[in-house]
Amino acid sequence: ARMALAHLRADVHPQREGWAHRLGAARLQAQELGCPLELAVFLEDGAPTGLEQLAAALGQVQVRRVLVYRADAESTPAADVAAVREALPALPAVTAFGGGTDLNFAELNRSRPDVAAMDAVAFPITPQIHAADEDSMVETAEGVRAVVTTAQSFAAGRPVVVSPISLRPRFNPDEPDGPDGPAATRPASADPRQMSLFGACWALVTMKALAEAGAYATTWFETTGPRGVIDGDTAQPGSSLFPAHPGLVFPVYHVLRDVSEFGGAPLLACSGDPLRTAAIAVRRDDRSAVLVANLRPEPLAIEVRLPRQLRPSGVRIRRLNTVTAMAAMLSPESFRRQAEAQPVHRATLRLELLPYEYSRLDLGPGGEQDG
Repeated sequence: ARMALAHLRADVHPQREGWAHRLGAARLQAQELGCPLELAVFLEDGAPTGLEQLAAALGQVQVRRVLVYRADAESTPAADVAAVREALPALPAVTAFGGGTDLNFAELNRSRPDVAAMDAVAFPITPQIHAADEDSMVETAEGVRAVVTTAQSFAAGRPVVVSPISLRPRFNPDEPDGPDGPAATRPASADPRQMSLFGACWALVTMKALAEAGAYATTWFETTGPRGVIDGDTAQPGSSLFPAHPGLVFPVYHVLRDVSEFGGAPLLACSGDPLRTAAIAVRRDDRSAVLVANLRPEPLAIEVRLPRQLRPSGVRIRRLNTVTAMAAMLSPESFRRQAEAQPVHRATLRLELLPYEYSRLDLGPGGEQDG
């Protein structure tokens, strides 16, 4: 809840058994997180059924947007969006109803939908469609810019929503996964790097690409478990292929929490070598922050050159690296309160970043603010 999320995604298959129970669990979690739902509604073959029950189940549920998908199609038919919109009249008039694909962008681009009935166009991304090594995953950030730009070209001015984002493909459409087994049989959709420093750095370079390309909204990972940002309460230490510790906070949590804190703030121009480092610079009122990641598995020396309006005598820096990671994962609130002063010489800040280090630089009065 301290991440101050914009929404929580809930996948609903109203023609499958148990959907109402799963929706109820998502609704309760969204209430605990203090955010609305992003509702992904999946329709099966034939005429839509189960939508009346869905309308009744929503009740007083707060919904930010509804994404409609056809389970047997590469992209959403416009009639499906219209049918779901008509079936959910109790939702506020400002609720966006979108469509797209839950497969890959390639399918959406190949079967471009009629967007006339849509308020948004949505698709997921993952960096491991063609390769799984870290260098290749970092390089996908440039591809992310391209797919967002391409989606905008046929979205007819409608917002582009990237949902969800996962480190590995969530499923194989040609060979659906069975139910997840015990912890000792880690599901194929879970990547051990979910809890790594590299995972945090990949998230930052991808977030930068999405923001600069103009993505309207993004949905990242899951809340808990091996595909989430915090390990689940039922994790079994020492008995899993995935390193587990109940309640362990993954490094990517700190990246997403920092970004959420500045949600809606304008981006400042920030350039560099996209295959070695990534940086996002934001400013809100008299507070500015630069989020920096070393995208390499070796130490890296960089210089952050500040413009005239951002030339303080010093900055506060909080470093997430191989030295501080354990504290950040086991005692996240204590870690987030700690920052060291860093001198600025002639508007230039020199940093020695450890392998896959993520750091937050605060310029201006104060530091992190909850919310």
